[in-house]
Amino acid sequence: ADPFFRPTAAAPLPGGEVLVLERGYSRTHGVEVRLMRAAPPAPPREVARPAPPAAVDNFETLAAFRAAEGETTLLIASDANFNPAQRTLPLAFAPVE
Repeated sequence: ADPFFRPTAAAPLPGGEVLVLERGYSRTHGVEVRLMRAAPPAPPREVARPAPPAAVDNFETLAAFRAAEGETTLLIASDANFNPAQRTLPLAFAPVE
């Protein structure tokens, strides 16, 4: 566990695993996010840490669903919180294995 990051959302995956969206903020580093994959009893492992030039924002929601083709699609979104320095930004990723 990294004390910089705090969980903001979680989504179950087929097969019993869970994805956890974590976010951290500091004036020095700005906003950082990462996705952790948990399959208890094994410890969680980091599977993604978006960084510029990829879109990185105040991500705080996460959903995973089975698409019509059978692939798991992952949705992540941020909310501008009425703050001009932030954006409302939906992102979709597929497939998730």
